[in-house]
Amino acid sequence: MEVGLGNIISNVLIAVLGAIFTGKAFRFIHEGELGIKLRFGKALRNSDGTPRIIRPGFVLIIPFVETLQRRNVRQQTLALSDQTVMITDNLIFTVSAMVMFRVIDIYRALFEIDELDQSLKDLSMAILREVLAKKTHDGLTDMEAMSKELLDALKPKGHEWGVEFLQFRLTD
Repeated sequence: MEVGLGNIISNVLIAVLGAIFTGKAFRFIHEGELGIKLRFGKALRNSDGTPRIIRPGFVLIIPFVETLQRRNVRQQTLALSDQTVMITDNLIFTVSAMVMFRVIDIYRALFEIDELDQSLKDLSMAILREVLAKKTHDGLTDMEAMSKELLDALKPKGHEWGVEFLQFRLTD
């Protein structure tokens, strides 16, 4: 029984393609992440029409047909860089802040808004400037009330983007 060079090459080729297929077929979602599987770019859905959420663990996908989008859903903090704000007394203050949030709707966080973290940072800085610009020098003394006002101004947009804002604090 002779083994030809063509048989060896085809067996090696099949083994290599099998290894590539196997390597691309398994994905892993880490603890603290959720994912959504896409087939030809469209989210897979449950029978009731809701997106199928993939929980932490190994995920089998069909290579070149399906992809997996993942997102961290743990509590996260965004540090806002220094902002120069002119208040109603025509005084200029430089403030910095931090925003704590977590993703509550993975589908919205992945597909309703592009670059979620940067968009949250931009929105938070705009609200910070908007709220502080309406204050007077005396109105800047109650940090707790100001943090609550900032958080209340930010929350409505959060639901639309699939996030829950937990804190909005001035840090400096």
